[in-house]
Amino acid sequence: MKQVALIYRITELFANFVTQIKGLNSLNLYDINIISETILVPLFKEIFQLPDLKNVNEDLINYPSIDLADDSKRVAFQVTSTKTSKKVNDTLQLFFKHDLDKKYDRLYCYILTEKQDTYTINCTKLGESEFVFKPDRDILDYKDLLKKVKILGVDRIEKIEMILEEQFAVTEKLRDSRQDIIIEDPSSWKVKLINNETLYSNLLGITFPDKLYIATLDFDRKSVLKASRCEGGNYLKNSASMRQVAREALLQNGYKFANDWTCHENNLITFHNLHDEFNPLLNIIDQGTIEEFETDGFFLIDSDHENVFRGLLHLCLIRFLYQKNVGWKHEERVFAFLPETAELEKREINWRGKVNAKRTVFEAYMKKKNEGVSYCKHLAFKTFYRRYEDRWFIEIIPTWYISYDGWKKSRFGQEKIKFFKRLERNQSVFNHIKFITYFLKEKEQQMQFFESKPEPRGFLKFHELAKFTGHPNIDDNDWNKNEDKERQKQQLNPQQQLFPDF
Repeated sequence: MKQVALIYRITELFANFVTQIKGLNSLNLYDINIISETILVPLFKEIFQLPDLKNVNEDLINYPSIDLADDSKRVAFQVTSTKTSKKVNDTLQLFFKHDLDKKYDRLYCYILTEKQDTYTINCTKLGESEFVFKPDRDILDYKDLLKKVKILGVDRIEKIEMILEEQFAVTEKLRDSRQDIIIEDPSSWKVKLINNETLYSNLLGITFPDKLYIATLDFDRKSVLKASRCEGGNYLKNSASMRQVAREALLQNGYKFANDWTCHENNLITFHNLHDEFNPLLNIIDQGTIEEFETDGFFLIDSDHENVFRGLLHLCLIRFLYQKNVGWKHEERVFAFLPETAELEKREINWRGKVNAKRTVFEAYMKKKNEGVSYCKHLAFKTFYRRYEDRWFIEIIPTWYISYDGWKKSRFGQEKIKFFKRLERNQSVFNHIKFITYFLKEKEQQMQFFESKPEPRGFLKFHELAKFTGHPNIDDNDWNKNEDKERQKQQLNPQQQLFPDF
C-alpha cells in the first residue's frame, strides 16, 4: 500500500511541474526550462542509475546538443520544452556534428511538457554511424518516467518522491501573532518550505523574424579604400573590417541606409528583404546570390555563426535605440541616454510602475558660480545576448556614463561611476532594470528633433523579464538592519522604490 501511495504522490507532483512549465512558456517565461536542467539531475540519477550524471552547461554554457551527461555510463540527455520533430532532428544534427556519438552510447530527449504521438527522424547521419537512436525508446516525457518508477523497489521510489517534494511541493502557511506555523500535508512525511517569493532575472526575452537574407558582397575593396582617402572621405585603413568597407561602398554609391546588417565570410547578412527592388543594399551585393535562410538554421550551424548572429542582434538594437535617443558608446561598450537639446536640459521619462513615476536619465551638473558644465550624468546599460535552448534573451546590466559635454566621455568618469555604484543596493539596481525594460517595450515614440512621425520599432520584439518562483522569501528589512542610518534612508528614496508590476 505504501508503494501505491508513493506512486500517486509522484504522479501528482509531476503533473504540478508540467502545468507550471506550460503556463510559464505561454507567457514567454522560459527560465524554468534552464532550472529544470539542474532539478532533473538528482531525479535522473535515481531513475536511470547514473551516479556521475551532471549538468554539462555548468562547465560550458550552451554545450552543443546536450544538457546532462554521465560520461562513465556514456549516457546523455537533451532537456527541452519544444516537442517537435524539428527540435529532435536539430539535436541529433549537432550531436553528430560534434562527434558525441563516439562519446556516448545513448541519447535521451526529455520533453518537459508532453511529447508528440509520433516523430519523423532524419536518418542520414544515423545511417553513417553505429549509434542507435529510437524515437519510441529515447524520446521521453514525464509519463515515461512514471512507467520506469513503477517497477522500482520501494526504497528507490521513496527517494524519488523526496526529490520531487523538495522541488515541487506546494507550501501552505499560517501566521499568528507570535510565529509562522507550517501546515504539513498528511500524505507526505516531511515538513514543507515556509514561504516562497518570485525572483526576477535581468534576462529580457526577445524574438525576431524567422527569416534571414544572405548574399555575396560585390565591390572592389581596394577601389573603395582608395576612394575613402580622398577629400571628404572617411579614410579607411587597410585593416578596416569588411562591414566598414561595405558601408563605405554604399556611401560612395550615394546611399545612406540603416546599420542593422552585418558581414561574414564575404557575405552580407540581414533581416531586410533583399528581394525588395528599392533596398539600397542591392548596390553592394551580387543579386544573383541572394538566399533565404531559416534564422535558427543559421545560428545553429556552429559557435562562429551564433556569434555572428549575436552581432546582428546588437546592430538591430543599436538602430532601435538610436531612434529613441539612446546612443551606443563603442569604447565603453554601453548604451547611454542622451540629452534631447543642445542646451543640455535635464531629460526625464515618464514610466508606469505600480504608480506613475518620472525617471531622470540625463542631467548636467554645473561648476560653482555657474562657470560652465562640470559633468553630465547619463543612465546607461550594458547588454549581452544569451541563447538558452532555442530562446534568446538580452542580459541587461545597468550602469552610468559620464560625459563633459553631453556626448563625449569625461576623463574623470570612472571615479564618479564607482562613487554612484557604491550608493546603490539591489533594490535600486533592479529598479533600473525594470525601467530599462519598460523603455525598450514602450510603443514607438516620436523623435523630437529628427522626424515628425514615429520611427518603426525594427526587427526586435521585447517580451518579459525571465522570472521564477519557489525560493524562500527573504525579508529585505532584515538585511537593511545591518546598514547605517544614512543607507537606510537611501533605500526609502522614492526614486529608488521597487515597483513589482508594470
